[in-house]
Amino acid sequence: MPDSLEKPSLLDLAQTKAEEWRQKVEAEEEEVIYDSYQKASDDAEKEYSEMRRKASQFDEMKKTMEGSLYSLFIQHVQCKVDYIACLHNGFQNLKDIIDRMEAYEYAGAKIISQAMEEKAKDHQSQVLREKGQEGRA
Repeated sequence: MPDSLEKPSLLDLAQTKAEEWRQKVEAEEEEVIYDSYQKASDDAEKEYSEMRRKASQFDEMKKTMEGSLYSLFIQHVQCKVDYIACLHNGFQNLKDIIDRMEAYEYAGAKIISQAMEEKAKDHQSQVLREKGQEGRA
């Protein structure tokens, strides 16, 4: 019996080996799980960084677009103001032309009136001369 105490049995050796393999497999599983977790964590961190970068780009684009839209709005308003000023100038010019035409018309009417008065006076004086010559004759 002393021999059996010193030598482990085949069953004990198998159990010891099984325990070693179980611990080794568990360690490998933990390592695989940890590696998978680490890879997933790294991927998530990369994705988060990419999303932050895209969000930052979006914010920059939004600011640029808002600036561009504001600029376009200001240009639109300036065009409207210029258009109204142009219309005002056009109406003012038209009013000036009408005023000049009325002045010319008035001046023309006055000239015609004076000419007609002079003609009437000339005709009247001619009639009076003719009557005066008839009266003498």
